[in-house]
Amino acid sequence: MDASTAADTADLAFNAETALKGDTFDYFDDAEEEVQNKSRDAVIFLLDVANEEVLFTEEASTQTEGGNQSNGSKAATCLSNIINTIANLMRSKIIGRPEDMTGLILYNSSGADANPMDLAGVTVVQDLAQPSASRIRDMMDLAAVLDKSEFHRRFRKGPPMISSAFGLHNALWVASNIFQTRASKNNIGRRIYVITNDDNPAGSTQERKAAEMKALDVAANDTDIDLAVLGLNSSEKAQQFDVMKFWSDVLPLPQEIEESHDPQKFLENTRGIMDDLATIIRRKEYKVRSLNRCNLTFAGSSEYVAAVQVYCHVKEATVPHPVYLHPDSLKLLKSETRWVNEETGALLDYDTEVRSYVDFGGAHIPMNRDDIMEMKCESRRGQQQQPSAVEGEEPEEEHVSGSLEIIGFKNRNKLKFQHRIGHGYFIYPHEARITGSKRLVEALCCRMNGRGKIALVRFVARANAQAVFGVLSPQMPDEATQTSGGLVLIPLPFADDIRSLNLPGSLVDEVVSQEEQHRQVEAAKSVIKGFRVSHWSPYSIDNPSLKLFYAGLEALALNEDLKIDSVEDLLLPNEHKGELAKPHVDGWKESLGIDDISSPPAKRARASEPFNVDLNIVRAKIRDGTIARLTVAQLKDILRAQRQSTNGKKQDLIERISTIV
Repeated sequence: MDASTAADTADLAFNAETALKGDTFDYFDDAEEEVQNKSRDAVIFLLDVANEEVLFTEEASTQTEGGNQSNGSKAATCLSNIINTIANLMRSKIIGRPEDMTGLILYNSSGADANPMDLAGVTVVQDLAQPSASRIRDMMDLAAVLDKSEFHRRFRKGPPMISSAFGLHNALWVASNIFQTRASKNNIGRRIYVITNDDNPAGSTQERKAAEMKALDVAANDTDIDLAVLGLNSSEKAQQFDVMKFWSDVLPLPQEIEESHDPQKFLENTRGIMDDLATIIRRKEYKVRSLNRCNLTFAGSSEYVAAVQVYCHVKEATVPHPVYLHPDSLKLLKSETRWVNEETGALLDYDTEVRSYVDFGGAHIPMNRDDIMEMKCESRRGQQQQPSAVEGEEPEEEHVSGSLEIIGFKNRNKLKFQHRIGHGYFIYPHEARITGSKRLVEALCCRMNGRGKIALVRFVARANAQAVFGVLSPQMPDEATQTSGGLVLIPLPFADDIRSLNLPGSLVDEVVSQEEQHRQVEAAKSVIKGFRVSHWSPYSIDNPSLKLFYAGLEALALNEDLKIDSVEDLLLPNEHKGELAKPHVDGWKESLGIDDISSPPAKRARASEPFNVDLNIVRAKIRDGTIARLTVAQLKDILRAQRQSTNGKKQDLIERISTIV
């Protein structure tokens, strides 16, 4: 370890003792723990059907993918929109989180009680279960046929038998019972969406109190309750919804609403809930899961060791591979690979009878997997456990195969964009394995960020993995964007990976003068300003190929026609933006002194060389083995001269020529 590394190490150690409180990175710990504890979601919608007038009020159709309306400008009833919203949520879940569950319950119905507890005024339309094509199809069909007459036939067969408040009490009881039956595991996050237009449900004092107590019992069982206002965009009564009359005692409200007692703030916060649920997002969601764990050390120093975990920043999303099924039983089929001797047809054992080779100096050098591992990787199976970061504490008996070693520091401006050769990794301390790791990593981040430094590192992901040369860049936490603090590992190229690009005549000074350079640069800046877009992030662009694939898969499952227009491709050129930037492009073309920069340069025709197809010359080439040096076009000329077929690969053409001459 050189002097600068030792000095920075001493500084960060002092910084850890004096400046840090150990809570800078707590957000990521809480988020990871929550994700690990709640790996699945279970959502039940409680829809209040007491106010028939609001249910069948017409409003704009529910939104689908990208905010586009599902039926153009056609209006639909509030009830149909709610059911379509639940169907759209299931269409998003079936791709992003297929293990989640949804359900729909109507309360304040009459004469159509259908629930596992036989309580009055509650109808379970769909039980809590994972999304499937049949369940989505049932919801879409229900939304299409549910007019007033059909609603009365199914859910309103007589006058209400109970009050609205007691209907809410029964609905919460049924939802709680369903959660206990189908979603009782601790790794399932439970949520209830109450959708109503009634801000003050009718009922006696005992009935209203019973609803409040039941809501508290449900919340005590680790179940979240949210409220959405029915018909908020179409009903005047909904726009005057006062959450403080009754619902403030039933569900927890944001602190700003409780302090201000302003119901309009609640309406502003909840206005987009149903729109967000109705938006179809065809995107696979991935869990927060560490790829590997290793120890962060400093070259030449064993005094400072931190346990860290490695997370993946970017993972390429690909189209899922199809699986093979038996045509009759529809059971999964397993594939088996066998290696066969080309000459004898005998089966070969892959471990002992199959070998690969590498060309070296014109010879085939046979190699097996162990040879490759021994040459290109380092075995770290015998590496001993690193000591604890706190003096006097015994290290844990846990095997760690990876390593992350800091070999020095550089100024941040030395890292250029073209140095990055792959996606980065997020490094976060693992306090549970070595106590004091969080303090050490926090000190390193704060010190590097304050001094504008990056750390050069040697990273080995696991035993027998190839060593990676990279840099560690500090990432400070940001509460606004919910970005956790830590270190970002950026792989750097080795000298063997760098390509020389010293092309002849590529220097600008050799082509144009300094004055022309300045004028062209200013014109290019004008073009960039003309194409500049606002309110856009590269992390918000969906893969159009994946979206089209999932849309087609969904159409096949639901027996619908594929609507290609519903898949928005944000990578297509913006014609309106191009028209606005046209004057800037014309100015740039004028500075370059050309009329059209869109047409490609004309290709020069390649002169055809005459080839002598004399059979004596061909026979001589066959004898000395140089016929393989002829091109495919020349071989075909020989065959055409002999009126033979010219189909096949180059080796087929050579064999055909050898036969006829």
